[in-house]
Amino acid sequence: MDASDVLDLSKENVQPLLHGRKTAKLSTVLQLNSNIQQQQELKRQREEFELQIRTYDGPDPLQLRFDYVQWLEQSYPCLGPETNIIPFLEETLVAFKNIEQYKQDPRYVSLVIKYIGTQPNPLEIYNLVYSENIGTKLAMFYKAWAEVLDAHNDIKQANHVFQLGLNAHAEPIEDLEAAQM
Repeated sequence: MDASDVLDLSKENVQPLLHGRKTAKLSTVLQLNSNIQQQQELKRQREEFELQIRTYDGPDPLQLRFDYVQWLEQSYPCLGPETNIIPFLEETLVAFKNIEQYKQDPRYVSLVIKYIGTQPNPLEIYNLVYSENIGTKLAMFYKAWAEVLDAHNDIKQANHVFQLGLNAHAEPIEDLEAAQM
């Protein structure tokens, strides 16, 4: 069975990602069920990542966590409970929530957005995050928030959120203006 056949048989179980997936990695991961050696290698890589995170003592602890989440998304396309991605995101968000340098960091804000996307009440969480002044200088935050409002058919409130971002001079402002159009 070639890679396209495996993908066709598994595509209903693959969680879509906003930034897409690497095709070669997806093909390899979807064939893991039949390859014990690849499963063991994936487990080894995961344990290595987790060890690095636990023992990190450098200037930017968020980078390893950000890289790990991206690796999880690529390596576990179903993003099922075996990934523990939601508890990991919760732990990360709590750990960095009150560190001023990360409140406007695109990596941190993208993790916040990922987490909100897994929750049943995203609009409440966006309001809370906004009130905590997290992501308020980044267009990605306002775009994601407005997309949720748009999905709830609340165009008026989505436009209000875009206006909040424009008033805050969220960067890149061009992205926000284009998204509002």
